[in-house]
Amino acid sequence: ATKFSDASLSDAKLEAMDGDEAMDALIQVRGLGEWSVNMFQLFHMRLPDILPYGDLGVRKGAHALYKGGGGDHGGHGAGAGGDAKPKKKRASSKAGGAVTREELEVLAERWKPFRSVGAFYMWRVQDYLEKGSL
Repeated sequence: ATKFSDASLSDAKLEAMDGDEAMDALIQVRGLGEWSVNMFQLFHMRLPDILPYGDLGVRKGAHALYKGGGGDHGGHGAGAGGDAKPKKKRASSKAGGAVTREELEVLAERWKPFRSVGAFYMWRVQDYLEKGSL
C-alpha cells in the first residue's frame, strides 16, 4: 500500500510495464514474492507469457503430462524424439510427483510466447488427476 500511496507504483505504471519490469517493481513490495507476482501477472495483468515456476499445481501437472506421473501417459506431449524432456534428472523431480523448476523451464520453452496458457493447462491436468474429470 505504501508503494501506491507514495506514487512509486500505480495501476497506470503497472499497465505500461512488461512482465519483467512488473516483476522487478512488485517484488519490492513487502510480502510479495515471485509466486504472488506471477499470480498478479496472470490474473490481473493478463500477460500471455507468464509461467509460475514455483506453483506446485503447474509442476505436478507437467510431471503427470510429460513424465507419466499421473497414470499411463507415457510422457506423451513431449514431442517427437522427446525433445521437450529435460536433459538432467534430479531426485527431487520424482519426490512428490512434481518436476523441478529447471525441468519446467525446459518443458515450457516450446510454449513461448503463451506460457500462461500452458500454466492453465497444467492446472487442468492436475484437476483431472485429482477429480477424475474436468
